[in-house]
Amino acid sequence: MNAELPRVLVAEDDKVSRLKLQRILEKEMGLAVLLASDGEEAWQAFLANDVRFVLSDWMMPGCDGPELCRRIRAVTDRPYTYFILLTGRTEQEDLLEGMASGADDYVRKPFDPAELASRMRAGFRVVHLEQALASRNTELEHTLAQLRKAVDAAGRTQLGMLPDEARLARAEAEHGVRLAYRYQSCESLGGDVFGLELLPGDGAALFIGDVSGHGIAASLAAVRLHTFLSTNARSNPDPLHVISQANDFCIAELPQEVYATLAYMLIEPTLRRIEAVLAGHPALILVGSGGKVSQLGASIPPLGMFPDAPKSADVAALDLRAGERVIAYTDGITETRNAAGEMFAVEHLLKAARGAARASLEEVPARLLAAADNWRAADSAPEDDVIIAALEIP
Repeated sequence: MNAELPRVLVAEDDKVSRLKLQRILEKEMGLAVLLASDGEEAWQAFLANDVRFVLSDWMMPGCDGPELCRRIRAVTDRPYTYFILLTGRTEQEDLLEGMASGADDYVRKPFDPAELASRMRAGFRVVHLEQALASRNTELEHTLAQLRKAVDAAGRTQLGMLPDEARLARAEAEHGVRLAYRYQSCESLGGDVFGLELLPGDGAALFIGDVSGHGIAASLAAVRLHTFLSTNARSNPDPLHVISQANDFCIAELPQEVYATLAYMLIEPTLRRIEAVLAGHPALILVGSGGKVSQLGASIPPLGMFPDAPKSADVAALDLRAGERVIAYTDGITETRNAAGEMFAVEHLLKAARGAARASLEEVPARLLAAADNWRAADSAPEDDVIIAALEIP
């Protein structure tokens, strides 16, 4: 067993599913596993053991998954426990109920072992971050060392949520979407959010955003927003629905002075169409096949700042022809400063986008970042995280 990973408590009333999960977790992931055949048995196992990770079926007799999660969240004198719900439910109200119970994530049944393992690894990173933050020492040097570890763990958590090469390959081969991106981090933690959800059939949902502020608070807020956006995009990817739910989430869950910008895109490759809505986020850059560059600006204020639901007029429909591209970015790139203190403003970014119009899709983000790096004052480090993404429909 892997001693670095926390013990996993599995609550599943179906014997076949329980044994399947045990085999995957023990044999394939090298985890120590506690098994429970219902929610009440899982609750007793949680109380009797040091459990940092719970994988629970939703529907169980006596005590179901959400109730088990609520009980665990009510325990305040133990380290944080990461909780994943396994569910066959698809209704939006059900999924929101599960998240409202305190669950960190959910995996839809029948589950894909690779997806389950990926989500659990992300959960382990969160658990390790909590453990690092909890391991404080009265001596200043030791406290600082622990804080550096926590910052590093938070950065790894954010990195773990970025689309990996396998997901990008699946997006192109199975979902009709080509995407290339670059992420550049600064020394302090930031609040950038970036995710790609592959939808049933073809198509995908892409979101890129930025939580205001820096440091651990902004980083953890970004992780929570990322999970919320992924959950909603998978259950109902409609742009108006996602942006409305995300705004309600930010109003309810983020501190009053904190807001988030967001660009959300529903990509429909069969129609060669992108439905996009921008909430206070930097404009999308549209690059035509001939190299002509235009912009699509935000239609609503940042998330957490508007009380009213967006309207259908706030959603823009982009019909892409072959060779046309959409570029999205966070404002860290346009706020890059040169030696005179001047920013790498939007006009410089547009110029770089025109210059990269004939480059391969994979080269575009790298070339735009290089342009900003050349602008930056010598020997100065990036002041903010940067995400820049380019997409096209083959």
